[in-house]
Amino acid sequence: YHDEAIYYAKQKFESQYESRSGEKWMNHGLWVLEDDVEWSGNWNDLFDKYTKADFVASSMQQKTFYKYFRKMSSKKFQERFVFKPDNHTRPHVILAEEHLVKYSARFETLMHQLMEDGVHAHSEYGSPTIATKLGF
Repeated sequence: YHDEAIYYAKQKFESQYESRSGEKWMNHGLWVLEDDVEWSGNWNDLFDKYTKADFVASSMQQKTFYKYFRKMSSKKFQERFVFKPDNHTRPHVILAEEHLVKYSARFETLMHQLMEDGVHAHSEYGSPTIATKLGF
């Protein structure tokens, strides 16, 4: 559940920043890097390449929304964001690897609003499904 942890950490950081500096924190989005990410290039080149992107993740793929995913998500997520089956598919979500993920300020703010509204899912499929479903 990276999204909930990010939300909690950002709230604490922003609150402390504002109390110490007297200024409001300017949200420019964020990159989440897991401790086991491997990269041998220039980080600035990678970050600059996706400056205008709202959501970046690797290996995004469609996955059937099976029992394990249902247990790891809220009813509101299931009702609003799980892709419903047509004649040829089962209910599905979008799954992505989380070693390196970018959230624009716009997408991050939306995710926080959704969480406040009770939309929760494991971030490996929650964030990419929401981003895909809403056209980010």
